[in-house]
Parts: sequence; C-alpha cells; structure tokens
Amino acid sequence: MDILATLGTRKKEHQILIGFAMETENLLKNAQEKLIKKKCDYLIANSIHELGSGFQGDTNHGYLLSKNGQTDFGLLTKKELAEKIFDQINKGD
Repeated sequence: MDILATLGTRKKEHQILIGFAMETENLLKNAQEKLIKKKCDYLIANSIHELGSGFQGDTNHGYLLSKNGQTDFGLLTKKELAEKIFDQINKGD
C-alpha cells in the first residue's frame, strides 16, 4: 500500500500533504514526478549520493518542491534545514 498516494486521493479541507523523496538519480525530475503523481502540496527531496547528505551525517542538501516551483536550501545541518522547510511551508510558498 502506498500511504502517500492514498492520502493524495482524499479530499483535503484544512490539511496540506507533504511527501519526502530520497533519490539515487535524476533527483529533481523524479521528485517533481512524485509531487504530481501522489498529489502532494509539497515534496522534500534530497540525494543519497551527494557528499554531506543522507542518513549517516548531521547535514543534508534539501529541496522543497511545490506546484509553484522549487527552493534549493543548499547544504545545511538537518536542524537548520528542517527550520527553513517549516518556515517556507508556513509562509505558503
């Protein structure tokens, strides 16, 4: 069962749907396709192959995608990245 895709088919009243994509190749292309296919409002994407990104370290290079475009946050600590993503979503893009 694909939980994200299932949630994307449901009527949203006061919710936003945020997905996550960790890609091994074609990061932004695959993330954009996932954003549309799964009907997300936002999708957070990062590559597992980029130096300083991934599960093992304290930093990550993240992107936030929406129907209005994308934001490249660059390489940040995971805490800084989370704060920037939250602020961007809270602003409404």
